[in-house]
Amino acid sequence: MNTFTFKEMLADQNWLSKLAIGTSVNLTALLVFLFNPLFLPLSVIMGGITNGYLLRVMRTYIKGSKELPEWDQFVDLMISGISWLAVTLFFQFGGLALLALFLTQGVASGSTFVASKGFTNWGMTTFLSVYCYFVLTSFFTSILMANFAQEESMKSGFQWLKVSIRMMRAPGKFLVVWLAGLSLIFLASFLPGLTFIGLIISPFLTFLAQVVQARMIALVWRETAKPGEEPSDSAASAALSS
Repeated sequence: MNTFTFKEMLADQNWLSKLAIGTSVNLTALLVFLFNPLFLPLSVIMGGITNGYLLRVMRTYIKGSKELPEWDQFVDLMISGISWLAVTLFFQFGGLALLALFLTQGVASGSTFVASKGFTNWGMTTFLSVYCYFVLTSFFTSILMANFAQEESMKSGFQWLKVSIRMMRAPGKFLVVWLAGLSLIFLASFLPGLTFIGLIISPFLTFLAQVVQARMIALVWRETAKPGEEPSDSAASAALSS
């Protein structure tokens, strides 16, 4: 499936330049933050722009457009991207709340001390619970992102029941594309760094992997749609024009 979506993307004559723009924005956001952490708001804005573009990639591919969308209307990209980051931040806070709950319980029972008898059980339970939470939310939010991209509204980021029902129609496919996307991003981010030349092209390969993952998830989301679940014609036209 990833080969299928990648070949379709290559049909766009400007695919290389579009990916280069996203790579440049991501890399600039990272360098700005490393230069001075006080520039974090600027990095977040630039990260919002690239996330907004990934949402646009999903939206246009759900509607059947094989070409990558254009880089334009940067304010819209920033708003949609930062809105999506806010949704994902909600899930991150959930993980932190879970960790705080286990820490509070551990302190109250005295299990946080290495010498205590319950330290091993408490530590393993805490680690596995928090780890499983972030794994499950990573899978769920990757599918939720498709709904957010299609609906283009803040409330769509909290339509968890709707997304869960959609996932149940093809859980295997959604799981496969999520795992494939994570694998591509991991390989693109870390393996090229083993060599100097690979380190240079790693940001480009990482953004390419993110785009491929977005298109794979959008493809399964489109395949699992039922009549009446597609956006209206006016919304579709707006999505394609953007």
